[in-house]
Amino acid sequence: MGEQIKLRAWLPGIGKMTYAHTLDEWIKMGPTPINDAREGLVWLRWTGLKDKNGTEIYEGDIAVGEHAMYSILWNDRMAQFMAKVERTKSVLIRNNSFPLWQYVEGDGECRFQVIGNIHQHPELLKEGDFWDRVKEAPNGR
Repeated sequence: MGEQIKLRAWLPGIGKMTYAHTLDEWIKMGPTPINDAREGLVWLRWTGLKDKNGTEIYEGDIAVGEHAMYSILWNDRMAQFMAKVERTKSVLIRNNSFPLWQYVEGDGECRFQVIGNIHQHPELLKEGDFWDRVKEAPNGR
């Protein structure tokens, strides 16, 4: 049996994230206020990985490691999830992206922690000292 495919959706019209994780679950929800707000929705895929606290990592998540803050994105050309450097305290070059698998430990967990996502917590990506914002960040989604 293959890997499980999970999805969540950002509904910009109402500013909410839905966690119907599979397309079947989304369809079974039927007519709801969330389904009525589907215009412009953004599908976000699960990477198949969890962070160091066991939180599932999705496309669009914001994560912090020892020396940097990353946004998680899909790269069509490389056909893989990437960690884009948003802020750094090290020699990593900002805006460079690295394959997400490079951040995976031997036990299958990523070395960083999810602190939010680009849709619900865009303030985390603003200029300034991001380490101060990390302290006040929502832990997860």
